[in-house]
Amino acid sequence: MADDEDISTIGAEPGLSLEELNDWLEHKEGLYGPVIAIGIKADRTATSASFRYEPGQPTKTALIYRKDQASSTVPPGQVKQCEGEALILNAETDVVIYRAP
Repeated sequence: MADDEDISTIGAEPGLSLEELNDWLEHKEGLYGPVIAIGIKADRTATSASFRYEPGQPTKTALIYRKDQASSTVPPGQVKQCEGEALILNAETDVVIYRAP
């Protein structure tokens, strides 16, 4: 399978709270593999997340944090996966995604 065939990009509803977006991410990682990118669709209608399928996928789900709160919120030992923008409660928000190794 080619690398691009291992990547799935899907959208989340723009009105989700941060907690709901994290629940969505946990569910999608279980289906598609670890998240590798997050952003906002070009038409601004959804948060877009890309996942890469990996055999033996990580068992610990990544967590999304607001970028401005990440330094005081992220537990020690978590590793940054990616950063970008997300629609949280319909507002464009800078976010960072971390995962415990």
